[in-house]
Amino acid sequence: MDTLRLKPIRRVAGKLRLPGSKSISNRTLLLAALARGTTELTGVLDADDTRVMREALGALGVRVEALGSEERLRVHGVGSAGGFPVKRAELFLGHAAYAQSLVLAMFMAGMGLGAWVVTRATVRIKQDVVALASLLR
Repeated sequence: MDTLRLKPIRRVAGKLRLPGSKSISNRTLLLAALARGTTELTGVLDADDTRVMREALGALGVRVEALGSEERLRVHGVGSAGGFPVKRAELFLGHAAYAQSLVLAMFMAGMGLGAWVVTRATVRIKQDVVALASLLR
């Protein structure tokens, strides 16, 4: 049997573009919103779930702007110390269960004081919120 021996690789260089992901895009949007200053994001998935997260952040006073396409965004973060500029808002998260989990976990973790109403376009929201709240206790 013929064998091929390869020498160990010491260095690899190049660029890799991964396909967009709802969960990574929404996590990144939320982290950029909580950071102080401006964050530029590339490779953000343009989907319903990420659009409702952007709208929710906008309702909380976070400015998110497209840089030529919906995959390149600039997020003007508000910092986590003072919370969000808008202290009362209704956040509609469509069918985005994961976005809802992120937003509710952030509120329950004390990221600013306020009175927010979070709604979703599904009857499962009550079960989702109860399960999430029990995990955070």
